[in-house]
This record gives sequence, C-alpha cells and structure tokens, in this order.
Amino acid sequence: MSDLGRFAVFMVAASFVFLAVLLSVLRKRATKPTPEILFVLTVVVVVCGTLFARYGHILFPPPWWIYYGIPALTTFLLRPLALKMSLRQISRYLPLAVLMAPAIHLFFSVFVGWHDYMPFPVNADVLKRGQDRFNVYCTPCHGRVGDGNGFIPSRGLKRPPSYHIERLRKAPLGYFFDVMTNGFGVMQDYSAQVAPQDRWAIVAYIRALQLSQNAPVADIPGGQRDPSESPEFRDVGTGATLPVAKPKSEESGENKEEHK
Repeated sequence: MSDLGRFAVFMVAASFVFLAVLLSVLRKRATKPTPEILFVLTVVVVVCGTLFARYGHILFPPPWWIYYGIPALTTFLLRPLALKMSLRQISRYLPLAVLMAPAIHLFFSVFVGWHDYMPFPVNADVLKRGQDRFNVYCTPCHGRVGDGNGFIPSRGLKRPPSYHIERLRKAPLGYFFDVMTNGFGVMQDYSAQVAPQDRWAIVAYIRALQLSQNAPVADIPGGQRDPSESPEFRDVGTGATLPVAKPKSEESGENKEEHK
C-alpha cells in the first residue's frame, strides 16, 4: 500500500478511536452529543489535525509554538468546551486523549508493520532533489555513499556513524528528519539551510543509499551481472569532490598490457 493509502487508513482508524473515547467518557451523561457535533469535532480534531501535522511544516512552516500549540489546544480545550464536559468527565478524558495517538501508532507499528512513511509520494524527481541536497550539505561529513568517510572526518574531526549500520537501517524515517531539524551530538541543525520538503527528500535518498548498499541478490534486475563488475577509478575523490571513473578505453588498454 502506498504512503497516502496508509495515511488514509490511519486517519479513519484515528477517527473511530476518537469517537470511541468521547462516547466512553460521556456514556453516563443524561444529554448525549448529537451526531452533527461529533462529526464536526471529528473533522476538525482528527482530519484537520492529522493533515496539519503531515503537511503543515511543508506548505507553510509555522513556528514551533504554533505547530505543537494548535494540536494541543484542539485536544485539551476544544472538545471539553464544545461538549461542556464536567470536571469529572475532563479528568477521565485527558489521560485517554494523551494516550490515543501513541496507542494508534503502536498498534500499526507492532501488529500491521507500518513503521514510518513519507509525507508525500517519492518518485525519481524527489530522489534526484534529495541526492542534490545530500551532496551539498551531507557529503562533506557523511561521504557520497553515507559511510561516514567524508572530507571533514579525514581532517581529524569526529567521524559520523555509517548509515549502513543496523541501528540506522532500522531507524524510522522521522529520525533522520529530526536530526536534520534539531541537530544531534556534534552535528548542528540544518533547519535554516534546508527547507522541510528538501529535508524529506534527503531522507528518501538516505533510505535509497541504505537499500543500495544492503540489497539482497533477489533485488538485482534480471540480465545484469551478479555480482556486478567493480568500476575502476582514476581518482576516488573526497567527500567534497566526485570520483573520476576511468574511461573504458583506458581500462581495456590496461587489461591488454596485463595479458602481455
């Protein structure tokens, strides 16, 4: 299933859980909320909230107090005020409201296997943009293939971990986005230099790098050599420069000399 399909399923599931929480909290109240009010609250809180969380930081990057403040206000204030909950009902509702989203994510992660997703479809243009931004901002430290052998570590600074270790191959996509946004360890944040959509494009390219370095034999297209012939380089390059491949004619000339 595509990322958009997963997002739609997640939104529907969240809507049902949201309604179940409200009905459970209000089950002993004499006057039940009308279906119209429940529908409007579901659209505003769940549908608009998930859309805002998924696309808000891409379409119109808001400051952090708006990005996190609006969902908090709709969760902790809008519903109790709109439904005129009593203090007893609010005390029962707030813990369920806090646990609702993590519980849904945990269910889909453990029982369905949906660990992470991109906020937009990934195609060749997205990967190309991610590669371009990766080569500009990430390669000096992380290297062209993400192995941590960039130009800056070669000059004595701390070497970053390879993207191809098991821990980072299993890391969710959001982890890489968060590190680029907030920094990690000695790495500064790149939120000012790299736009949110470009950060996600870099995340997609990092995942492509991980797949390219750890792909099983079954993933190799038919008709290609297995294993493929290693390329020859005139200059392997550094983290800041591209490697220079040997021309085919030069390689064939060297092979002839070896046979002589």
